[in-house]
Amino acid sequence: MSLDERARGQGVGKKLLDIVENEICNGTTDFIVLMTNAFQKAVEFYEKCGFEIEFVRKNKDPRFDKYGMIKKLR
Repeated sequence: MSLDERARGQGVGKKLLDIVENEICNGTTDFIVLMTNAFQKAVEFYEKCGFEIEFVRKNKDPRFDKYGMIKKLR
C-alpha cells in the first residue's frame, strides 16, 4: 500500500489499514505482518497504528534498510 504524498497526513492511510484489519480479521487472525523500506518513511506511521518493529535488515544504502513489522490482534 502506498499513498501519494498529497494524501498523507489526512487520515487516509489509517482508514485503509482499518478497512484491511476489519475485512481480514474476523476473530481468527492473530496478527498482521508487513514489510517497509526506510525510504518510504512509514515506520512511524505504522507504529502509531499499533505495529511494532520485529526486525531491521540493514543494507549498504540505508535508504533500503528493510523493516519487518507486526501488529498483534489478540
